[in-house]
Amino acid sequence: MLSRLSSAFGFKQFQRNERGTVKMLVALSTPFLLLMTGAGVDVAELYRARVNLQNAVDAGTLMTAKTLASTGDAATASAAGREIFLANLGNIIADTGDATIEFQMNEGDCAEQPVVGNATIHKEVFFAWIRAATTDVAGVIDGTKQAAEDERIVSMTSSSEVKCGGDTLEIALVLDNSGSMGSNGKIDTLKLAASDLVTTLHASLGSMSKPDPLQFSLVPFAGMVNVGPGNRYESWMDTTGVGTHHHEYLNWDDDPQAIKVGNSYQNAAGQPLTRFTLFDNLPGVDWKGCVESRPYPELTLDTAPDTAVPATMFVPTFAPDTPDNWTGDQEQEISVTPREAICSVFKKNKPNKKCKTWSDGHSGKSHPQDPSYKPTWDDGIEYSEGEFIGDWDNIVSVTYGNAIVEAFYHNNYLEDDHNFPSGLLDNPRSPANTGTGSDQHKRQSWTWKYFNNPTPRDVNNDQAGLPPLFNLEGGPNAFCTVQEMTELTTSESTVLNNIATMQAEGSTHIQAGVSWGWKTLSSAEPFTKGRDASISDNKKIMIVMTDGENTAYPITGNEYSKINKAHYSTWGHSENMRIFDGVGGLFGPDPDDQGDLQAAMNSHLAETCENAKAAGISIYTIAFDVNDGSPVKDLLQACASEDAGGSKQYFDAEDNADLVATFQTIAEQLADLSIVK
Repeated sequence: MLSRLSSAFGFKQFQRNERGTVKMLVALSTPFLLLMTGAGVDVAELYRARVNLQNAVDAGTLMTAKTLASTGDAATASAAGREIFLANLGNIIADTGDATIEFQMNEGDCAEQPVVGNATIHKEVFFAWIRAATTDVAGVIDGTKQAAEDERIVSMTSSSEVKCGGDTLEIALVLDNSGSMGSNGKIDTLKLAASDLVTTLHASLGSMSKPDPLQFSLVPFAGMVNVGPGNRYESWMDTTGVGTHHHEYLNWDDDPQAIKVGNSYQNAAGQPLTRFTLFDNLPGVDWKGCVESRPYPELTLDTAPDTAVPATMFVPTFAPDTPDNWTGDQEQEISVTPREAICSVFKKNKPNKKCKTWSDGHSGKSHPQDPSYKPTWDDGIEYSEGEFIGDWDNIVSVTYGNAIVEAFYHNNYLEDDHNFPSGLLDNPRSPANTGTGSDQHKRQSWTWKYFNNPTPRDVNNDQAGLPPLFNLEGGPNAFCTVQEMTELTTSESTVLNNIATMQAEGSTHIQAGVSWGWKTLSSAEPFTKGRDASISDNKKIMIVMTDGENTAYPITGNEYSKINKAHYSTWGHSENMRIFDGVGGLFGPDPDDQGDLQAAMNSHLAETCENAKAAGISIYTIAFDVNDGSPVKDLLQACASEDAGGSKQYFDAEDNADLVATFQTIAEQLADLSIVK
């Protein structure tokens, strides 16, 4: 080697003269040793450059495939890939002007045919002419300056292939359809963003050769979730009335047509008496498809329904007809004072005559002391309070709050005295069935009033007594405002069409959405289209979006019945306290306190999220147009799964534009791309 280099520099005389000192040899050999070191540096630099070039091509091709998967546009994908490629060349070459990369995208289909990136760069090295001098196999060395210039620029090429992920995907879209989504164009933006995600993922992943490579379910939620009226006769629906709370508000025990069998009821023909029975007997009113929450802890789990375990069955929602307000009195007594009852004028039949005869036969303007008698509506008269009589407290005057107007008595859609069983009690308007408080409230559980009622209020048009504040349909389907959910399907058009028909109406119950989103991804009943959780090359994804807090509404205002504590929901009326089952941290929870109701809903949501993640569901959560400091943001962040880098899959979309961008980002992440070598 030294001989060839000395020849190249014209030092052949030193080869012939073998005499000399050691110093002379060292002095002459040192430059050659330095040159050889430089050549080694070049080799190391070229190796480093080649490794970094491969990384740059991999990154650019990966970005191209991701962008192609999320947009379906080849030009946009190519531009994005080139930008990433050039950004990664900064530590390889100073001038990227003549660096090139081209992408082959197979008409936008990267599921079966990978995206291929081919790149070329030109790398300058300082000691390249040494490499030329030491690699001439013929031994003929041209050590001129021109040779050095020619060898200083080294062309380097590299290629990469990226194929859209090979795992199958099952994706549940759990989307808030509550009334607040109707403001500021939010529901329309949600439709656009969700539809784009479905379209782009179908374009990139839907054509894989694996069976059913991509499936979506759609779970719109508001205060309830609608499983679909077509599922009424499924085995997981409680069609026989065995559910633990199926007969809440239904007093079959006093109904002479009902026969108790175990914990359920039948008629004389042996047919079950259930909530469905009542729907069938209300003309023009069908079950819309909403279900109540199962008892705790089943509402937070994916336990398969089993008639042998009543708490696991799904019970249809049935908002009971609330009592008529025959007395016109407030339900709660404010004060009771001993007074003499004094008749002022007849109310019925003899409106222009003075009082003569009381309902017990007594005649006279005032009624004397009588321990067994108290004026009631049956008197057919109005009476005023007389003067206080100190020791006489058998006849009392009861002071009430404002009278409840029957038209606004919450969800009052039937006449209570219809079809009253003869001989059961005195009559539907007897003192025993009138009164106030619990006496009045028990009429809510009468079952006979639902049968053969010729004139139920038109629950489909006039809100049937629901408070105007909500402007919602009343009747037994009260607060069932959302459209039917869509179970897992490979049909892109089905999902897109159902997204397009979403409407904003009702309250917010996020846990119900998460619970049913999980059920659509499960292989167990009620929906069984999800793959078994043990399959390794299948991913189960849930995307949860809401624009606000969990909400339940206590009944407020003097004109509304307050006995039920809160409006009907997936837990029935809150006076039954079921909403607080399994909730810790609340001391003596109040069923008509909105804060306590919301705290219970938040607790159930948190537990359901943890159980779903433990079952292998990867959850993405989105807070849309939610104020900073809102508790729901913390709930959603805790609910979200972590990505491979340990970051939460939680997004805070401040406005409509952010929501669209968020769904695009999630689409990119779900493309699940991998480098193919």
